[in-house]
Amino acid sequence: AETLTGYVLRDQLKADCDVQDALDVDAAQLEGLYGITADQVASAASFTASSGAAFPQEIVMVQAVDETAAAAVQLKLQERLTAIADQAASYDPDSLALAQACTVVKDGVYVGLFFSPDHETMTSAFEAAVG
Repeated sequence: AETLTGYVLRDQLKADCDVQDALDVDAAQLEGLYGITADQVASAASFTASSGAAFPQEIVMVQAVDETAAAAVQLKLQERLTAIADQAASYDPDSLALAQACTVVKDGVYVGLFFSPDHETMTSAFEAAVG
């Protein structure tokens, strides 16, 4: 499988899903946003976008250094998805439904979170790229 360092998949997802307001998130920002530490990450390609519901889209793709790190990254991203659902439950049913529909995807050392109305397209592209 290709590494995520080229950011080709990130750019492809933005284009395929017509994301106009994407803000790239680099690997160094993952700790502050998700608690994913630099020693867990071999490479990462992520972005957020404010278009959509009350909650911004969050697309996180990580190539972890090993299976143990990948499991830890998967847990952190699942915690984030749960936090979005918990926050949305009281006032934003659309974001709640989206958070409940989205999953954290793991394939070997590759882990992805696709909190987006286009999560199915993004998940499929990710799985095809890393599988």
